[in-house]
Amino acid sequence: LVRPLQKKSSVFKMLRMMQFLSRINEGENLDCTFDTESELTPLESSLNVLDHLEKECIVSENCTAKIKNAIKEMAVLVCLKNAEFVKASDVLKRVFGNDPSLQKAREA
Repeated sequence: LVRPLQKKSSVFKMLRMMQFLSRINEGENLDCTFDTESELTPLESSLNVLDHLEKECIVSENCTAKIKNAIKEMAVLVCLKNAEFVKASDVLKRVFGNDPSLQKAREA
C-alpha cells in the first residue's frame, strides 16, 4: 500500500533536511554517490542540498556560511584521509575554486 505524499511545505522541508543529513552521514564513504550524473562526494552533494534549503527560505545564508566552510574543508580532508590525493585535489578545486582569499594565497 502506497500513500500519496501530501503537498505541504513542511513535508518538503523535512525531506530536504533528510537529504542533507543523509549526505552528511555518508560523508566518509567516497564510494557513495547521490547524484548519478556527477562525481561529487557525499559532502559536496550536501552543499548542493544546503543551497536548496537556503533558496527555499528554511535557513538564511548568514546561518549557513560557517557550516558550508566546515563541510568544504571536511570534503577535502576525507579524501586525504583515504589517500585519494587526486580526488582531494579535484574536490579542492571544485569547492574552493572561486574563493578570492585562496587566489591571493596561491599568488603569494
